[in-house]
Amino acid sequence: MGRDDQFGPELGDPCELQLQALRSPAFAKAYNELNRKHRQALGALITRLFELFGKRVPGDPVEVATGFIALGRGMALLPKGGEAGRSGRIIVTFLKALIESAGPNSDPPS
Repeated sequence: MGRDDQFGPELGDPCELQLQALRSPAFAKAYNELNRKHRQALGALITRLFELFGKRVPGDPVEVATGFIALGRGMALLPKGGEAGRSGRIIVTFLKALIESAGPNSDPPS
């Protein structure tokens, strides 16, 4: 049995992956670990981006990253075209607003 036979070919979609994790405890274990690493890596990237602008991340960077992931997944559920076609620009708009509203970073650059 190939991977597509076991999990289904439609699982390239992050929302489908999340649903599959709810249905399959074996899949959930691997999915949750990968998702945890993804959030941590994105949190580190967000921290670095804020540092480049001389700003402090307003909260836990992993939680901020989780918020952006949720926004992206929510946008992925919209019908094709319209708002869904602008999801990248919408996410960047939120990121810019978050950076602009953040306080200065008092820590020396790493």
